[in-house]
Amino acid sequence: MRKNILAISLLLMVLVAACGSNTPTNEPNNGGQDSKETTSVSETKNEEATDSHSSIEVDENLLTVEISVPATFVGEDLTQEDVDKAVQENGYVSGKLNSDGSVTYKMTKGKHKELMAKIKDTIDTQMGEMVGSEDYPNIVNIEANDDYTSFTITTKSTELGLMESMSTLAFYMYGGMYNAFSGEQVDNIHVDFVNEETGQVIQSADSKNMGSGG
Repeated sequence: MRKNILAISLLLMVLVAACGSNTPTNEPNNGGQDSKETTSVSETKNEEATDSHSSIEVDENLLTVEISVPATFVGEDLTQEDVDKAVQENGYVSGKLNSDGSVTYKMTKGKHKELMAKIKDTIDTQMGEMVGSEDYPNIVNIEANDDYTSFTITTKSTELGLMESMSTLAFYMYGGMYNAFSGEQVDNIHVDFVNEETGQVIQSADSKNMGSGG
């Protein structure tokens, strides 16, 4: 489970810490906007957003995409200079450290596509490292659909142990994080654990049931 927590941090670092380096674009810099309370996608050219402390927001315009990362994900030590460096290194259009501590990045749709590819690669790498690891010795394969809303975990187990059961939370976070950055609202992340020998589903879980006792 330690590695799963680190994995989520890595996903955030893809954007916040500006992993990688790309060639800057020539699109005009119109500056960042404050973020909204909920993740949403808008097809309008100009849409203002309000402050946020808990959710990633994606505004998709005709040519650009704005992503606002809340202060709780950014950290207290980030400065506008750090944001400017991220913009330069990644070729984003602009970046703004907002008064509430959140950060809004504007990028072309091409750059957003590259960002989503990086997040996808990070998730796939982390899932690959879970297979047969010290924490999950019985897991032999992990598969997910394209938008990470459905996971199938193949295991040698006939009955899940504590660590395997707890890994469900990691898959919920992978799916939630991927769709938050893509701008899609997801109602549920589904997880199936399948026995390797029989091919039968031995346990299923749905994120929509968290906290409901279901």
